[in-house]
Amino acid sequence: MKRSHLRWLIPIAVYLIAVVIILGVYKDTIYRRAASAKLTAMALAIGEEVRDKDIVMSDAISAMTMSGRAMSLYAMNYNDNQIKILLKDIVDETEIIYALVCDADGKGYDYLGKEISIGNKEYFSAITSAYSKGGTGMVLPDSSENARNTECLIVSGVKFENRDSGYLVATLPINTLTDQLFREHFILDKCAVVTLNGDILADGKDDKPEAFSEEASFWEQIPPGISKDTIKLSISQKNVYMGTVPDYGYVIVSPFSSASGGVVAFVDENAMRAMTDETMDDYSAEAFKLIIASAGLIALVMLSYYLSDFIEKKARKKRYEALELDELSGLLTKESAVAEIGKYAESEGNKRGILFVLQLPDIQNARKSRGDAFADEKIKEFSRTLYGRFRATDIVSRYDDDKFMIFLKDIFEQKDIRKQTDEMQLFLHDSRFFDDDKEVTPNAGAALYPDNGRNVPDVIAAAEKALERSKTIGRGILSF
Repeated sequence: MKRSHLRWLIPIAVYLIAVVIILGVYKDTIYRRAASAKLTAMALAIGEEVRDKDIVMSDAISAMTMSGRAMSLYAMNYNDNQIKILLKDIVDETEIIYALVCDADGKGYDYLGKEISIGNKEYFSAITSAYSKGGTGMVLPDSSENARNTECLIVSGVKFENRDSGYLVATLPINTLTDQLFREHFILDKCAVVTLNGDILADGKDDKPEAFSEEASFWEQIPPGISKDTIKLSISQKNVYMGTVPDYGYVIVSPFSSASGGVVAFVDENAMRAMTDETMDDYSAEAFKLIIASAGLIALVMLSYYLSDFIEKKARKKRYEALELDELSGLLTKESAVAEIGKYAESEGNKRGILFVLQLPDIQNARKSRGDAFADEKIKEFSRTLYGRFRATDIVSRYDDDKFMIFLKDIFEQKDIRKQTDEMQLFLHDSRFFDDDKEVTPNAGAALYPDNGRNVPDVIAAAEKALERSKTIGRGILSF
């Protein structure tokens, strides 16, 4: 590969690397935004259903609270008719299907007037521990009698007229909470309606292997990496929470406003990627367009490079045809090169340039030991390399049998001098070859016009002296 090709290959390589990096970073950004949007949509959908169910619960709890306050004006056994009316109103006016009142020992009667005793029920201890001092909330019935997803109990602590403690207990069907709540709008790993203490009121996949167990607290079954304290805080403060879970996926908490509970949904990373496929497909389509556009741009760059190279060579050939050329190398002769440099130096304006004199060592020895054909072939190869290395405006000539001269026009700034010097040093390194295991590397001397000579012969003489200095130092050396 010609080193001059690096002038466009390196920018193209840098551009391609930049495109790949940008596409990779942009892909992650697009996915995060798509996942966030999907998570928000899920939270809104779940929240909408929760609000609908919240109305049912709110009506039931409000009726229970007001009835409990009204019962504080009555004695439980003396004013049983008035209390039964209150119980029946609760059942008739809300989604509650059953209501009862009992004393601190669990004995009492229901809305139909039937005597009951719930003191021996498993859930009664939960009632007494949570509501003996008043308040309203939810309790699960005994699991042995009520399978999950059928009903829950709403309890209100009561103080009767005679200051005796008791409880107002009502049954609310769970299906009034879960109807439409778990519609398959989204791909959920797990989803459940839970109370603050970890009771599972309902879940959305109770017939699936990954459903929550009825025999353990909800807090013992959440995926690793999810903080139960965060979920509890969201439920207790009535704040919707959406968050990421390391090495798992995402969690959504949508609390009830009327009770100490809410809906908790879990989405693993694979499910989220499946739900964002459409968005990522759009990204892939745009990325493909960018890649195609980049390929087109690269093709145009390459075409423009080869086209400009072709035009430069044609221009140089046309200019050289009007001058005297060296028969072996095809380059300008020394006389033609000196005349061209002289014309440039004598033209109007501030003219500056840099002149290099190169020498191929051991060419004379090669002629004696290997013959003229071998030496001439090496000179031709070197001349072709030299010719293709420089611009059409540069003056390239065969100066002597084993010497070459290059004059670069319009070199004004110090940075331009350093650049051309570095490129020449690289050229010397790249153009070396071996003859019977002996390394043959050209040397070069350089001189600046007009700094090192006010006319062409003086500049050439300065470059010749610099060449001699480089030869004393070693092979492949450039000196000023």
